[in-house]
Amino acid sequence: MLDSDWFANGVAMQRWWTERTLRAAGTSDSVVPFALRTFVLGASYSPAANDISISRILLRPPFFDAALPAPINFARLGAIYGHEIGHSVDRQSRFHPAGGGFSRWWREGTMAGIEAREECVSTIYTEKLRDFVPEEIARDPRQLSRLVERSAREALADHIGLRSALAALREWQKQQPSVEAIAGWSPEQAFFLAYSQLWCQSPTSVAEDLQALHAVHPPGPARINAALATLPEFGEAFGCAVGSKMRPLTQCVTP
Repeated sequence: MLDSDWFANGVAMQRWWTERTLRAAGTSDSVVPFALRTFVLGASYSPAANDISISRILLRPPFFDAALPAPINFARLGAIYGHEIGHSVDRQSRFHPAGGGFSRWWREGTMAGIEAREECVSTIYTEKLRDFVPEEIARDPRQLSRLVERSAREALADHIGLRSALAALREWQKQQPSVEAIAGWSPEQAFFLAYSQLWCQSPTSVAEDLQALHAVHPPGPARINAALATLPEFGEAFGCAVGSKMRPLTQCVTP
């Protein structure tokens, strides 16, 4: 590995990955953890294996920093973990039980509950998309519908990830003797502000068009605003008026 040549390091890591995978083929070590691929920025959930992989890059700023207040880390890395966990309870996972493999394992009524959650998130998500996708797509019901359908699983996972991270923060707070304000913000306000910066981006118009037409993940601004608007707790934390854009009348309350 070289300190000054990022490209050469990437090639060396890919060569090492390929050689190790080939050596391990057919053995108990045949599955190499995704997290070992240190040059890849990302996280994934495998329905067949029912496991989550997080790349090591996500354990560094801006996604995680042990020197920062806990609410910020819950909002960033915690929400990413929660997002991948969210994929384990979406409609695709109804065929993959906890031990991995393939079978229909959901109980009666579970699918109806998931579909209701998806519909709630999709309703809010569709409204946010209209504000953050190219105008020609926002005005075309067919193109907008295709975009919503293509990214529905990711939007639902964002909602579950954000709600799970907030629940984890609240559990952590119960164990603390006291939790101080952060730069004048309450812990939950700081949590939501940190989450709002998670997918900051400044794409070109071409990149925006490509993402809207082909990407599985929603555009960053729509992704953030939709997830926040699905949670009543966000509007409560900032005193948003009921019925406003970030505190709609219909919100997705998880039992």
